[in-house]
Amino acid sequence: MSIPSKSYAQQEIPFLMRLEKEVKGMLTTLLILGIIKKEKRIWGYKIKKNLKQLTQADSYISDSSLYTTLRSLEKKYGLLSSKMEERRRYYFLTDLGSQITDQAFTYWLRLVQEGNFAIEELNFH
Repeated sequence: MSIPSKSYAQQEIPFLMRLEKEVKGMLTTLLILGIIKKEKRIWGYKIKKNLKQLTQADSYISDSSLYTTLRSLEKKYGLLSSKMEERRRYYFLTDLGSQITDQAFTYWLRLVQEGNFAIEELNFH
């Protein structure tokens, strides 16, 4: 029988960190899309301010992570468009972005419902 090279505590920390990063990243992206959909036209600092209010967390996302996410949603996925006005870059949802945002929120809500049901059934509360 081989002995694990790392203790269980050392192994679970990277797993939990990865889980938190991935779930928080997806939720953050969804919230960004939701904020843009609600506001119709919004600049980056205002998105960050709205995220802070929604999550009640002072440092929910760094500036660099926010702008990296916005660029990715625009350039890689085509969900956003942007335009420089009044020395600010304003972000808008594309038609595709609006459709995907609606679908993603529907999926997220279903996932949360299923998760909450499973947690109740497993007595993890």
